[in-house]
Amino acid sequence: MAADAFNSAGGYTVNIPPIQVIDSNGNITSNRATFGNVAISGNLAVSGDLAATNFFGNVQGNINANISISGTDGAFVYNNEGLATTAEGVIYDNVSKSVTVEENLTANTFSLGMGVNQFYQISSFVATTNSDAADQVLHRVSAGSVISMDYTVIATDVVANTRQTSKLIASVLGSDVGYLEIGTIDAPVTSPGVGDFKVNFVPGGGTGNVTLTVTPTTAHLTNYKILITSYKA
Repeated sequence: MAADAFNSAGGYTVNIPPIQVIDSNGNITSNRATFGNVAISGNLAVSGDLAATNFFGNVQGNINANISISGTDGAFVYNNEGLATTAEGVIYDNVSKSVTVEENLTANTFSLGMGVNQFYQISSFVATTNSDAADQVLHRVSAGSVISMDYTVIATDVVANTRQTSKLIASVLGSDVGYLEIGTIDAPVTSPGVGDFKVNFVPGGGTGNVTLTVTPTTAHLTNYKILITSYKA
């Protein structure tokens, strides 16, 4: 006949006077415990610090720890379907504080220099017109923030199926804005062009604005893709 497992109906205590460690329901209360392996089927609530050499599982809340990941030293870490993964083609050098991108870098705006050392900013912009009104504004920038502007404009008349590519440069000194259209190419070469572009100064808004305008040759729907280089003041 097998003997019953050793037990106590009232739980277990230590020390004198007694301090209960295990109550009659099997709950454990201890200031410190050392276990080999622990399996928990329910929730674990910790009011202090939880320290571990390795942790496997999901965590909700604040974490103060380092994570170990595979991959090249210096590679950026990104969210790959909820998992931390290294971007092998994007490397950060913490000595030179530089970033190397091996393949394509895509951005709406790119700047060279920071703060007072900022030299220029390159950005892309799209616009449309559907009338032949004069001097329609395609882009504006505060005159106090720039000293020169470069524009590359690709204008496409959707109805006439004609295209015009124009390059302009402008110099800005306060309210004095001068510009030069470096060149224009039309496609097909027999087309009358898509529009006439100008760079103007418009008062208002503190220091005023430098504007790129167009007077379209037709009232057709026309799309404009514009690459803008702003040389910073």
